[in-house]
Amino acid sequence: MKMETAYEDLYDNPATLTESEMSWFETICRQCTEAVELEEDIPIYSMNHSRLKGKSKEAYGIIWKAEDQTYITIDTYFIHECYESVFHNAWNVTFETLEHVIAHEFAHLFYWRHGKRHTEKTEELYARIQNNMEESR
Repeated sequence: MKMETAYEDLYDNPATLTESEMSWFETICRQCTEAVELEEDIPIYSMNHSRLKGKSKEAYGIIWKAEDQTYITIDTYFIHECYESVFHNAWNVTFETLEHVIAHEFAHLFYWRHGKRHTEKTEELYARIQNNMEESR
């Protein structure tokens, strides 16, 4: 799978993630992956989720599991929105951070179904990610 950069803005106009946005996204993904210290390498890609069907088209992040491959995709518009919030003080209408969504998807490796244990694991992984990022500053 390769990174996607296309998305539709709030007015359904075609747009593309900038090099700065993609560089920031890749840095956050690397920091999150290093912080959770998984036994297997789980790649994280950008993907335009709006072209998917059902609830998936509204998802900020999705973990995909096949027989021999596991990877995470993060919605391209969500990446743009998070970048704008972090670097341009734009209002984050989702109230989610990129790091928290990645932690949520990693938690599915331990508890597939949403519930109390999944929520606890998400928060544990998110705390690890935050600590790792604070230490690297």
